[in-house]
Amino acid sequence: MNKELEILRIVENNEKTSQREFAKKLYVSLGTANALVQKLITEGYVDLVQLDSRAVNYLITESGRFKKAELMYEEVIEAYDVISNFKKIVRDKLEALMNKGVNKFYLFGDEDDLYKLVKMSLLELRRNNDIEYSKPDELIHINDKKATTIVWNADIIKKFDRKNDNVVYILD
Repeated sequence: MNKELEILRIVENNEKTSQREFAKKLYVSLGTANALVQKLITEGYVDLVQLDSRAVNYLITESGRFKKAELMYEEVIEAYDVISNFKKIVRDKLEALMNKGVNKFYLFGDEDDLYKLVKMSLLELRRNNDIEYSKPDELIHINDKKATTIVWNADIIKKFDRKNDNVVYILD
């Protein structure tokens, strides 16, 4: 998480945010929040409006909006790179299994974002390969020698014998 980007988002959505609220939302100390806000003020991305002796408003400037857009762009590119690299790792592991004759996969774990990425990789591979996959609710297929169970959650993999060739922890 880019903390400057988060501050710019917060300021844009709520001018009346206090530095304590910045610290709480960013999971940083009050001193760190103060330093980050002061940096954005000094760089001209945020304006400070003194309301009275104790209250201030923070306003995002026009250059602050551009900075926010620039930081958002960088965040999206970085996230895309991480996702692309993860999908390549998944695809390489699946292709290695397919080269060993595996054409049936069971996806076991929560239907979270990693599940979606693993499933997406299987869908892409299925376009050009004769493979099938399913998401069983329980591990009744663990001894199916023609299939591999794909697991992505560390808590779930602990339930398995790591020497079992029919179970692959995709994050290994």
